Amino acid sequence: MEPVTMIEKGWREQYGAERSEHNIEVEKAKLRKAVWSEQYKRAMKDPTYEITVQPDATLVEVRERRLVVVDATAEKLLEILVDNPAGVLTLRDELVGWLAEMERPGREAERGFYLQAWSGLEGFTQDRISRGTIHADHVCLSLFGNIQPSRLRYFLADTLKEGPSADGLIQRFQVMVWPECSTDWRLVDRVPHFKAMQTAERVLKALVMMSAEMPAILRFSPEAQELFEAWLTELEHKVRADLFLHPALVSHLSKYRGLMPRLAALFELADRAARNEDVEASEVLIGVEHAIQAADLVGYLESHAIRVYSCITSPGVAAAHELGRHIQAGALPGQFTTREVYLKNWTRLGTPEEAREALEVLEDAGWVRRQNLEIGEKGGRPRELWETNPGVARVR
Repeated sequence: MEPVTMIEKGWREQYGAERSEHNIEVEKAKLRKAVWSEQYKRAMKDPTYEITVQPDATLVEVRERRLVVVDATAEKLLEILVDNPAGVLTLRDELVGWLAEMERPGREAERGFYLQAWSGLEGFTQDRISRGTIHADHVCLSLFGNIQPSRLRYFLADTLKEGPSADGLIQRFQVMVWPECSTDWRLVDRVPHFKAMQTAERVLKALVMMSAEMPAILRFSPEAQELFEAWLTELEHKVRADLFLHPALVSHLSKYRGLMPRLAALFELADRAARNEDVEASEVLIGVEHAIQAADLVGYLESHAIRVYSCITSPGVAAAHELGRHIQAGALPGQFTTREVYLKNWTRLGTPEEAREALEVLEDAGWVRRQNLEIGEKGGRPRELWETNPGVARVR
């Protein structure tokens, strides 16, 4: 975010200087009007007195350019977007707070505003008794932030159950990645790649200066168009024919129809800006290399989307991952019972059914092996006994 915040800092300083100059001009206009008013009053009493032409008090309002918004209501965001038709970036370090706000009763209109601002193609009109009417020809908003997987499951649950939140809001988080926590962590202390940072800053500066009133038109080159059509055909077959995909995941993948060409366009513009080429040409052709990059990135994002939605659609698999982690940590002996697992009260493993489902998944994967059912000395229900595969034990 550093290059972006530096750009906005420069805009803020420029706005401050322009605002000060504007305030001075406003005071001058008031004085000119006051002088003319005195002349007019005198002319009303003395018809022979000549007055000057009424001064023009019209001044162009100084508008503040914005790039990043951290915490703003939907009403204030709409006002900001009126002055910034190219859109802004909303930065929420903790997305759980924003999602919780969207879940509250009475926020339906605000939720609808964010849903509409995702595409950046439509206008939005807001009518309020106290604030009057506010209209933006285009509302374009990007949302960037983090959320813990455990908290995301809560919001996904309502979406996957076709509840009130199943309106496509979660599916609009297209560039979504699941955390990769490596166990072989090591400290790496090295000098930042300053040349890459300068290139990124140069690219961002060029892109944010593109005109929103006269937007560039980007089209695929013939080779890129051919690649896109083949990629789109494969995607359509996947979302239309795969009966094993959850409807929420199908809805998510369906939005890749627009994500892939948008990414390809961004890659094309970014490379042009990096080479100090013009990015505001009337028409820009997207090369096949950028179409390939976009298709590869979408494939990577698809693998993460599957992981995100599987934490709800495949709870047994998620529980198996959790149990496997405890097995590798040595939290269970070489032989153990199902009861020993659920009595630990680990996440997603707190009931006999959850523990048994996770063990069956691990059994398919070869991590554990079911032993013969044991009956205690005093009889009663037989115990479900499991044996851990020694090969999955982590070296400690």
